[in-house]
Amino acid sequence: MMRQLIFVDDNVTLVRVMGKALSTNYQVKTFIHPREALVYMEDNNSELDVIISDFKMPGMNGFEVLAKAKMLKPETIRILLTGYAEEGILENKELFCDAILDKNICKSTQDIVNVIDKLTLKKQETP
Repeated sequence: MMRQLIFVDDNVTLVRVMGKALSTNYQVKTFIHPREALVYMEDNNSELDVIISDFKMPGMNGFEVLAKAKMLKPETIRILLTGYAEEGILENKELFCDAILDKNICKSTQDIVNVIDKLTLKKQETP
């Protein structure tokens, strides 16, 4: 069974591209509205392996999305994807996510898959 992944970003083009690219390794559900992603998580009892959320979005930022995702699905790997890797974001990382990926540095979806694989392995090794 393929691992389940949610991708949240208000950039429609990026959502389409990432959804398609990540679908080779994951069963991907994409959202352009953060609240819709959270409603989906609340209503869906199936296991969720990974959620990737953009930081800067209208209505709700990535901090809020991942913090709520942590409450709803605490075992889920949470990744913040941002073009705004400010110091304040990095300082509070442990509160809401497992990794932060800078859109300006992350050059391919394989970079994202590598981070997910590394975090999955770390999670499996932790008792």
